[in-house]
Amino acid sequence: MATLETQYKNFLKSNPTSTFTFEEWKKKWADDIRPIIEELNNPPIEWKLYEQYTKHFVGYEDIPDYEWFKHELKNNEAFREKFGPPKVQSTTLGT
Repeated sequence: MATLETQYKNFLKSNPTSTFTFEEWKKKWADDIRPIIEELNNPPIEWKLYEQYTKHFVGYEDIPDYEWFKHELKNNEAFREKFGPPKVQSTTLGT
């Protein structure tokens, strides 16, 4: 991977009218990638469920993709019951 300085120089070559200083560019770059890094460090529950689901396909070449999995969780009740998050049983206190 290129150094930040090299990436900044490449940015300026691609954006010759930019007025960002190196420090301003670093801050903007950090602000742009922060949500991506946070998502990678804290994946949504659907991703964790998908990882568990794909274990059923070890050795197969044609594994359903993540978008399909999310669609099925949302729209297919039988699929959601089998592969979705566990249902939390509510309890009433004092009865």
